[in-house]
Amino acid sequence: MTQMLLISGILFFTSFAFALNPGESLKEFSLEDQYGVESKVDKSVRYLLFAKDKKASEFIEDAFKKVDKDYFSKKNLVYVADVSGMPGFVLSWFARPKMKKYPFKVLIGEKPEVTKSLPTKKDQVSLIFLDNLKVLTIEYFENTKKLQSRVGALK
Repeated sequence: MTQMLLISGILFFTSFAFALNPGESLKEFSLEDQYGVESKVDKSVRYLLFAKDKKASEFIEDAFKKVDKDYFSKKNLVYVADVSGMPGFVLSWFARPKMKKYPFKVLIGEKPEVTKSLPTKKDQVSLIFLDNLKVLTIEYFENTKKLQSRVGALK
């Protein structure tokens, strides 16, 4: 039992050790959006919004529920939602249909190995600034209005 706890603790803490920092490069990856269409996170992406948990996802939903459908693409911004902890039937029956009502694209991270390098803080949205997939800076938001204002100011 003690060994199981030790191993679990090591795995838990090492999961945070792989998060990218400014100056490091993100590897290009592909994920399906809420419609099942594959999209790439590549060198053309300048900004990446990342939500690891439900509360962070709710901030994004609240902040951008009334934007035009091309609002994110005009800013070269993509939104990645990590749903790896969500049971498959919840994603299929509830979450994905709800996401289809959003006016913006959501790239869905169903496997933790795809999103494990993305920086995150509990109950906060990560906004990652990129230049040719190199991380320039990372900002975190725990407030819908501040997130809305910051993304609105992106060019």
